[in-house]
Amino acid sequence: MSFFQKELFKVSSFDLQLISTINFPGRISSFFMSFSRFIKCIFILFILFYQFNFATSAKNLKPQDQKPHYIGCYGEESQVPEVLGVYKQISEAINRKDLHSIFSYYAEDFTAGDGLNLEKVKKNIGQFFEGTSKLKFTGNVTSIYICGNLATLTVIEKLEAIEDYKEEAVSIPVNFLSTSQGILTMERQNNRWEVISEKTDTEYLVRYIGDLGKEILESGKIKLVAPEQTYAGENYIVNLEYDLPENIQALGFVDKKISSALNEDESENTEQQKKEESVNNKITLNQISRSLSSQNKDGLKRLFKANDSYMSEFVFCQVELIDLKSVETKGKTKSKTGLINMGKRVNVIPKATFKIEERKNLKKSLKEEYLEKE
Repeated sequence: MSFFQKELFKVSSFDLQLISTINFPGRISSFFMSFSRFIKCIFILFILFYQFNFATSAKNLKPQDQKPHYIGCYGEESQVPEVLGVYKQISEAINRKDLHSIFSYYAEDFTAGDGLNLEKVKKNIGQFFEGTSKLKFTGNVTSIYICGNLATLTVIEKLEAIEDYKEEAVSIPVNFLSTSQGILTMERQNNRWEVISEKTDTEYLVRYIGDLGKEILESGKIKLVAPEQTYAGENYIVNLEYDLPENIQALGFVDKKISSALNEDESENTEQQKKEESVNNKITLNQISRSLSSQNKDGLKRLFKANDSYMSEFVFCQVELIDLKSVETKGKTKSKTGLINMGKRVNVIPKATFKIEERKNLKKSLKEEYLEKE
């Protein structure tokens, strides 16, 4: 029973007691009964008004104003501010592009979800920082679990940046946007919290060049659709969905890479990964951009087979855009152009080989063995 329900119950009880104990003549008794009802109605209206305002203010809270949901061992809540403080320091260091400060909070035996160690992750992020002129990172911790010396944070992260792409001594600004959700695990070592592992569950990134690329993306006329996870060795479909205006001419293709090929040196890949990557490279070399007709409502689909190494795959597309409507700029007539790259992570998970029939037989044999012992 809530506070407000309890107060209403008290008022109702008080009113009943008052009516039962008053033994005045009719008019006086009626006066007191009417007066008590009047007081009760005023009090109820006040409580309802307060409840409405409280519910409205709670409803209007923004996600960043809410504290992360805590699930953990009893008595560990006192560790929450310190753990969140470490994540905040990492976020601020990313915005400063301070590589040293970021990884001062990482353990030496850190391992990423894709199997990369600390040095490789540091190298990849360092290269990304070097190629960006502007960067804005925001992270939101949605839940936190602490038990003993381990802390697990569920985080939603957004990264916006301007990449400096150079072609023939000409610098072209590339807009970059990445959104992801994953799990960050920390361990308390030597009286300080350190990140020991990261795992990305969902990741979606976009790169675009030119005003036309920005306009098409913001209008929601194009998107890349792929499953978040699939079984190893299974086929899955990736679809480039689009609904472009008739004046936009577009060419595009869809492809994929295995996460190890994106992050590791070729010399360190296993034979299986090299074999799978060689197949992917042949597809990439022979791929032909297709015309994205405005009359085609089914999108551009590709059928892929997931790798057998349980490595995450990264599906991506590239779309070249040109506006057939000419625009006059500084006395010259030219067409607006744009380029869009979109990518999405597909997690590859092991497929269960334990069949139901085998499980039934095992259960039956264990039962018979137990009965024999009895």
